[in-house]
Amino acid sequence: MARVYVGNLPEIVRERDLSDMFERFGRLLSVQIKFPTRPPPFAFLTYEDERDASDAVRSMNNVVISGSRIRVEMSRGTYEPRRRGTQYRVTISGLPDTMSWQDLKDFLRKGGDVIHTDVDRRGHGSASFATSDEMHRAIRKLNDFELNGDRIRIREDVPRNRSRSLSRSPRRRHHSRSRSISLSPRRNRIHRRRLSPSRSR
Repeated sequence: MARVYVGNLPEIVRERDLSDMFERFGRLLSVQIKFPTRPPPFAFLTYEDERDASDAVRSMNNVVISGSRIRVEMSRGTYEPRRRGTQYRVTISGLPDTMSWQDLKDFLRKGGDVIHTDVDRRGHGSASFATSDEMHRAIRKLNDFELNGDRIRIREDVPRNRSRSLSRSPRRRHHSRSRSISLSPRRNRIHRRRLSPSRSR
């Protein structure tokens, strides 16, 4: 994996905008935008392949987006996955190899407001929700789904100290039925102001 820093972004930028612009260079594992107290915003993009990250840096550095000349460079230091989002987290297994972080986010939104998602090449992922109720609703609705031929497993990501206390009390068994859905092309997207990258001469 390789991480790319994108600086001097316009304030109207969103994760989907960056994903649309940078996914053409290779598979993105995550996109994270930061909105500091003092603008401009900046972002970190994580690519599965370091060569794709290098292509993105060469092609997108100094591109002008909505009047802002962005700065794109390889992120300094080694990439270390961090726990991001909220405390209401789940782990997911059995994901299709082609599933991106955005696909996973769209899938989990059937259960509630998803704050952050991550995926890796081994069919595993993680996500965090805005509230505990939404997290548990997603587990009830989406666990054991068959997605594009793969059985999805969703479990609450319980901290170690909490898992010890929970293990002392008996658990109720829940029998879930197998359900099947397929990802379809997104339609009726919310129209937002489009960002059109252009190079200045």
